[in-house]
Amino acid sequence: MADEPVDYRLLGPLEVHRAGERIEPKSPKQRMLLLDLLVHRGRSVSRDRLIEDLWGEDPPATAPGVLQNYVSALRRILGPEGIQTVGAGYSLAIEPGQADADRFEHLIERARAARLAGDAGGLQRHSSAALGLWRGDPLVDVAYEPFARASIAQLDALRAEAVELQLEAEMLAGRPREAIPGLEAAVDAHPLREQLWWLLMLALYRSGRQAEALRAFQRARRAVTDQLGLEPSTRLRELEEAILAQDPALDDGLAAPSVRRSNAGRPRSTRAAPLPPALAGRHRERAAVLGYLSAAWSRKEPGLCLLQGEPGIGKTRLLEEAHLAAVAAGSIVLTGRSYEAETGRPFGAWIDALRSVDLGALPDAVRVELVPLLPELGNERPDVDDPARLHDAVTAVLTTMAADTSVTVLLDDLHWLDASSASLLHYVARHVGGDSVALVATTRVAELDVNLSASRLVGALRRDDQLRSIALGPLDAKAIAALTDSIAPGADAALIAEASNGNPLFAMEMARGLARGDDALSSRLDALLGDRLSRLSAGAAMLVPWLAAFGRGADPSVLAEVVNRPVEELVDPLGEMEHHGVLQVLADGTYDFNHDLVRAAAYKRLSTPRRAMLHTRIGAVLASAPDPDDMLAPEAARHADAGGDSATCARASVRAARRCLRLGAYRDAEDHALRGRRHARRLPPESRVPIDLQLIHTLLHPALRLHDAGDLASDLTDLCAEAQRLELSGELSSGLYLLSRLHYWGWGDIPRARILMQRAFDVIAAAGGPHVDPILEGARCLAYLEIDMERTTGLFGQLAGLHDLATRSHQYQWGLGLVRAWNGDVDGARQALTEAITLAGARDDHWAVFECSARLLLLEADVGDPDEARPLLGDLASAAARLGAGGSEARFASAIAALYRVVDEPSEMDTFLTEVAALEAIDARFLIPELLGIASQLAYRRGDLHQASTLARRALHIAGTVDKPNEAARASALLACVAAAGRDAVGFAAHFNAARKSAMVSVHVENLLREAARLADART
Repeated sequence: MADEPVDYRLLGPLEVHRAGERIEPKSPKQRMLLLDLLVHRGRSVSRDRLIEDLWGEDPPATAPGVLQNYVSALRRILGPEGIQTVGAGYSLAIEPGQADADRFEHLIERARAARLAGDAGGLQRHSSAALGLWRGDPLVDVAYEPFARASIAQLDALRAEAVELQLEAEMLAGRPREAIPGLEAAVDAHPLREQLWWLLMLALYRSGRQAEALRAFQRARRAVTDQLGLEPSTRLRELEEAILAQDPALDDGLAAPSVRRSNAGRPRSTRAAPLPPALAGRHRERAAVLGYLSAAWSRKEPGLCLLQGEPGIGKTRLLEEAHLAAVAAGSIVLTGRSYEAETGRPFGAWIDALRSVDLGALPDAVRVELVPLLPELGNERPDVDDPARLHDAVTAVLTTMAADTSVTVLLDDLHWLDASSASLLHYVARHVGGDSVALVATTRVAELDVNLSASRLVGALRRDDQLRSIALGPLDAKAIAALTDSIAPGADAALIAEASNGNPLFAMEMARGLARGDDALSSRLDALLGDRLSRLSAGAAMLVPWLAAFGRGADPSVLAEVVNRPVEELVDPLGEMEHHGVLQVLADGTYDFNHDLVRAAAYKRLSTPRRAMLHTRIGAVLASAPDPDDMLAPEAARHADAGGDSATCARASVRAARRCLRLGAYRDAEDHALRGRRHARRLPPESRVPIDLQLIHTLLHPALRLHDAGDLASDLTDLCAEAQRLELSGELSSGLYLLSRLHYWGWGDIPRARILMQRAFDVIAAAGGPHVDPILEGARCLAYLEIDMERTTGLFGQLAGLHDLATRSHQYQWGLGLVRAWNGDVDGARQALTEAITLAGARDDHWAVFECSARLLLLEADVGDPDEARPLLGDLASAAARLGAGGSEARFASAIAALYRVVDEPSEMDTFLTEVAALEAIDARFLIPELLGIASQLAYRRGDLHQASTLARRALHIAGTVDKPNEAARASALLACVAAAGRDAVGFAAHFNAARKSAMVSVHVENLLREAARLADART
């Protein structure tokens, strides 16, 4: 296999294949390096240029060594000759055709040649093959890196040319009608390519749609004039004149390319989006909404405007009026919507809202903060993604936009808002009051009471006088008549108003029934909606159950895969449902029901077994789709749960929970983990054990509440036994590690935690397999629990030779820092812990960031440079806040901050001891001995022997109760120092010998003991 050529794929997310297997690196920096070399394939790139590309203008001092490690790692993947050293740089060893971008350009050249030769078949084959190589945006992993911009622009231009060539083939084949949907999509994507407009006009004209062809010219004219300030080309104007004259020459030949119907494209409505119908009644409510908008834009009224009413009463229609008014006023409008099916999708409504506008004009510093929500904005996540930072990022987006014009945020169906979105909306409402930002939302009152997060949001805004509520009641007969007269002329509007209770949606459905001759006045709304659905053709009716099961807008390409049909076969049935008012096309190109009540009616008609079948299929498709950022995982898990597909649900829940942890949506993470565990229990042992362990790992995240610890311990014990029976050494070591963590953090049982951790590592060592991550985590835990530090030190020496651990694993650097600190290498410990913080931040491991920061601060206070570390105190407090209020982190951070105040001012000792007492009160005694030991040493160094003795005695007592032998030895060593300084020979001997009883102590304790011995000798 090593002799097989490597296949590099750049036309989408990076993929590297050899002999049918994916081999691309997972590390973001290694991927970036490989892409940099691919962009410059055939040329050497200097080390200095590569360092600047990877780290920018301020690279770390270790950059040359890290770059060399990255190159070594890539050579292990690609083969020893895959990257060649050329002078002071590197080049990628690659032959013509090994990169899909090269194959794409070769196919374009062949298509051009076929076009010149008049070979319509060759033009079709080569342009189709060229476009078939594309899987997404080119070089998307490095879309915003300077070194890739020129290549991306070139590939995008060639892709647009390929589309034109493909469409020209369609037109040459005499299929203008079939080419129109593809042409509409193409001009939307490339509005300044006049050749595409030329083809669209010609295709419309040849399809008997002369008026639409002329309107296409006007659209092209507006696009060119608005963006370039120019008039359309002579060629385009001449085509308009020929269409007006119905020139017979237009029926023959071809003068421009045309757009194909592609499986990769999504069907779009060929009609312009219609304006909403005239607003019936609601004059008072509309005036109130417009009054709020005006006041908010002029910074006179902060907060949220909430439109309230029953389903179908017209809340969304009034929201459309707000949208129209905002657009007319030149406001930037963001639109989002909540879905009943997505209350577990963190920040779902805000993600949709942010994607509804062009964010390209925002400053890079603002855009990069949105990457956790919108991965398409960047190739790497920021070092830390947390709720507070995301809240600030979204607020910064709105206020930045509002610097030049007003901004309007419209959120539909607030009653289904997920908890994270509700929290963000509350934050935004409180922080954009001084800017020209308006917030308008709709809600159903009954459902709002059920959604605790949304109801709390509304209650809090009301208490803060930041809520303007507008209630929508029934329409009167006159307003109902305005709605229904065009549907059922002559119908008794008063009777319709009475029968519908003034509900406009119900009234219009009744009018449609009366127009058909039905006795609609005695029908229920769901029956009327069901009747509308039943009148669809067989092709459209086939799609209705699937769309109902989706629970939100469906992407046509996903829908096509779900129903196992080519996407082009869905164009007509989707268009039919749009024409009949069943579906609407949303701004992102997805199809959704015109009203949630239509979806509910369609879903209600399905039997329980059929619902399960639909959800199972949708869940399976979503779970298997490319999803590098786990954006689809929550939805895949939900569908699999509804369909009873336990295998898919459990696996998707693991990914969904991890995504929620990255976004700081801790409650959602817990919900996904618990649901996944319910399904994991139904799986056979060989599948259940690894999945359940991953889900329990989520539940033991420090930011989540630790509940049912006894049940978790029992489950972990059973899983370990099952893993041992199945000879799953990796899972057995993971289970033992989790048990150790549960005993340590859950109950403070350090002896038991040590025993379990030792067993876990023994399993890893005995397996001798390539389980690198368990080895790393296990080794770090050995160092953390100070288990056999001599052996652990040797272990880290062995690990240094495994792969590129020193540059990619925060677990390795974390443990290495602890080992170096134990052995007295302060500079080395400082360097390793600093690197661990950086790596943990890149992986969104907030707990590791906190722990490594705390360890570094304590190290500097103990034997290093406290002044140098002081800036870390603010970062530590922020990291503790991100982990929530349920653990000991916030108290621990406060105690460390108080300890640093003691360094500057000894009178702050009482404050420090108060913080220590607070730690003891929350059963975090295992953290106390080291804090007291450092404080005792500070008192000893400044000559306060009484205080040093008092603190050391307390540290000694607590260290004994929580089984911290090294801290007990430190306390005894300090007491020996104090006794020697006070010429207490008996006390010195007792404490010195007590410290020496420990089987193993750190170098720092050894140094204290030597100092005590020298002091005792000097006093005698």
